Amino acid sequence: LMQKEFPSGVESLPELRYLALRSDRMEFIPQSIANLSNLETFRLKSHETVSLPDTIWNMKKLRVLCVWICARPLLNDDVLKSSSTLPNLDFLSTLILPLSQAGENIIRKIPHVRRLKILVSDNEGAWEATGSCNLSQLESLESLTVMGGFILPWDHNIEYIFPSALKKLSLSELGLPWSKIS
Repeated sequence: LMQKEFPSGVESLPELRYLALRSDRMEFIPQSIANLSNLETFRLKSHETVSLPDTIWNMKKLRVLCVWICARPLLNDDVLKSSSTLPNLDFLSTLILPLSQAGENIIRKIPHVRRLKILVSDNEGAWEATGSCNLSQLESLESLTVMGGFILPWDHNIEYIFPSALKKLSLSELGLPWSKIS
């Protein structure tokens, strides 16, 4: 389905398990997506970053989430503290993740993810990115793709910490020396 807005009426299909959409202009997913309590796979093919609602944390059966996701709307401290994890999430692509404590808080909400694709961003737009990208608590993580690209400057001081169970690692456009990768 190719459209600009989330299709009306879809959220009234509580037995839906798989939803795939295609849109070049969809900017957000409505709160009502959480009404799809049996949804296991949600794919949105888009060239734009999409904002997910905080109700996404209520979708306990979600196993595959495949969209360009801006983490910023999900970073609300109150929401993160009061929300539970996504225990069944197996595959998440592509999360634009800030290198901050808030970014690590989101990682804690997907404890059993096996395949993860992230685009790291600097801390709140500060071009002096420092800190770490600590993924070590993701003990089930087997496949990880980390991309940097134009978001980060080439001269930064970031350390990456990966889980020991990792079987596949793809690093792209990070400009990091090996000494910054543990």
